[in-house]
Amino acid sequence: AKWAGISNYKELVTDPLFWQALKVTSTFALFSIPLQLIFALTLAILLNQKIKGLPLFRLIYFMPVVTSGVAVALLWRWIFNPDFGVINLILSNFGIQGPPWLASRAWALPALIIMSLWTIGGTMIIFLAGLQGIPISLYEAATVDGANWWRKFWAVTIPILSPVI
Repeated sequence: AKWAGISNYKELVTDPLFWQALKVTSTFALFSIPLQLIFALTLAILLNQKIKGLPLFRLIYFMPVVTSGVAVALLWRWIFNPDFGVINLILSNFGIQGPPWLASRAWALPALIIMSLWTIGGTMIIFLAGLQGIPISLYEAATVDGANWWRKFWAVTIPILSPVI
């Protein structure tokens, strides 16, 4: 066999399809990851409150994580169906013509980013475990110091939760 050297890499970086794939992947990651983190952390904070019936809601938010990938793909395909999908049905109630989500160049990537959010249940459970590990005394001390909710979030929650994030 002949040694290829770096010719494979040269071919890769000169292929326009590679650059297009890199652009789409980067865009997906740029939007998907922050959205997942923000939504998962928000849900974890809400589910960390002392409210009656909360274990049921925790279970509901975690269910998509243990659901079969094939079943979830079929569900999203139904949700994004241009003719009878749930999203376009809701849009039509407001007089808005829904796009062909998965068949459109303009809407396929946003639809995939939305679909990627179905996994926030697993991330939410990790954040919830981290939140439950934060001593209440730190929040109490911050309250005594006059911190509002937002200040406690940035000065107590985020620094202690940062290894989890």
